[in-house]
Amino acid sequence: MKKSLYLLTLLLIVQISFGQEMFSDEKIEIGTPYETVVAQFNKYYTFKDLIFGIKINREKITLQTYNIESLTQEKIKVYDDFLKELKIEEILRIKDKLFLFYSFYNEITNKESLYFREIDVEECSFKEGAKLLFEIEENVTSSMEFQQLVDNLDFRSSFDGNKLLIQYLKRPDRKLPKKQRKNALSVIGFKVFDQKLNLIWSKEIEMPYKYAEMKNKDYAIDTDGNCYLVSLIGSDFILFKIAAQTGILSKNKIEIASDQIIENLKLFQISDKSIICAGYTLVIASLEGSESGIFKYNILDTTPEIDHYVIPLKIVYQNATKIRLNSFEAGHSSYKKVYSLSIKSLVPELLFVDKDGSMLLIGEQNIPISRNYGAFVPASSGISPLIGISSGHMLYNDVLITKFNKDGSLAWVNKLAKHQETVNRTRFDGLEKRGLSYKFIDGENDLYIIYTDHKKNLNLDSIKAPKPNDFGNEGVLVAYEINKNSGVGKKTPIFEVRKIKEIRTSKFSLSRMVTKKKDELIIEIYDGSFKDILIKKKVGNDVLLKIKLK
Repeated sequence: MKKSLYLLTLLLIVQISFGQEMFSDEKIEIGTPYETVVAQFNKYYTFKDLIFGIKINREKITLQTYNIESLTQEKIKVYDDFLKELKIEEILRIKDKLFLFYSFYNEITNKESLYFREIDVEECSFKEGAKLLFEIEENVTSSMEFQQLVDNLDFRSSFDGNKLLIQYLKRPDRKLPKKQRKNALSVIGFKVFDQKLNLIWSKEIEMPYKYAEMKNKDYAIDTDGNCYLVSLIGSDFILFKIAAQTGILSKNKIEIASDQIIENLKLFQISDKSIICAGYTLVIASLEGSESGIFKYNILDTTPEIDHYVIPLKIVYQNATKIRLNSFEAGHSSYKKVYSLSIKSLVPELLFVDKDGSMLLIGEQNIPISRNYGAFVPASSGISPLIGISSGHMLYNDVLITKFNKDGSLAWVNKLAKHQETVNRTRFDGLEKRGLSYKFIDGENDLYIIYTDHKKNLNLDSIKAPKPNDFGNEGVLVAYEINKNSGVGKKTPIFEVRKIKEIRTSKFSLSRMVTKKKDELIIEIYDGSFKDILIKKKVGNDVLLKIKLK
């Protein structure tokens, strides 16, 4: 069953105001410096009074613990016994334990092996040597389209943490003739484990679609061990259910209103009985995309009812670029009919239930683009001295925040206009946003979007497009505070990312931030002196920001 919910004209349209606090150093506390660690990837976790960090640099892995109260590093251990042929698959927290998973493909035996090592957080060390979890005949890859260059396996836990799904995609046999490989059906493996990593059930399922036509978008596992997979087949989104133990496959097409198409979606586990499929829609066959929409429904309901909402045009038009506004005017003038802008490329990223039973959804525009550069080569090479090089970049633009009341009605929609660009790169645990995008804090009465922005955007009115803030190395760290009841937002600048107190910084990265509590963060920043420093700063009414300078 489907239903559409529209905003009445009397609904409050979110307004933006700006905080008066400018760059104040008086609330910043600075800890004791310690040696830095060079790493490609950094991840952080919180355990009681400790922050635990794991840093990976090729075959070297560094473990660190920090005391967040005294702002000091407590322990550090370096492991350089990992083979460079190993592929880091996941760092996973299961209940109160932390595990590192990595895979190895043996070309001689044609087997893919998955190993794990448990981490002793308090001792800041690996507990034991590597343990083999399972082996798979043949070389496999991630079932998720965007992860296939970096991962071989996909990991997802149930809401209660008692079950772990490890999923993979089998490639068509290379020995088959080209035509047979092209027509080969997709085969996806599902392995479900308990919290002690004991195998519960395992199946390799031949899907009813070809390997080449399935674009897998997201997956989940419920508390009973049933697995779910959403795939884009042509222009249709199909939800598959793989029954626990038996592996029996069932499928349903996700259908919105007849004039709508789904652009992006994701599965969110919010309780033992709820896995919410939520995403964004566009209108079919419109010149510019017309009315953008939002949808959500619980895939675990016996008779799912899809709620669809239209994004208010005032939100869509807010801070639109002159190019897009001119496009709207030209289309409206030429075709003499309704011609509306849209919010395209929105990706749902976070959905949670608040204490009053309301639901909040946060999505961001993720727009892949290509940049062309010229490079000079020596004349002796015999080729043109100037060659073109293409590089994949990603735009992280507007953030859309939506609140749904407990009864399912739409409470408000808020849009944070921003324009960020960075080099596109995928890493083992997802898309690496290279320090851009945003971080989210759920406060008691307010939401906080933490992000970097151009200084001139601090007092941006709703009719101007935001100035770009590329690569996150310049500008201001900003807290965009949204009141949960009213939906009204305001911007508060925290500090300039190039200078905090008297400390000059560089390579500022939001990917080096981690939440300890609902009102605390840690940030790691490089200052060029090969020293790390922990600092604290109070932001807003109930946010304490703690920053580690690297």
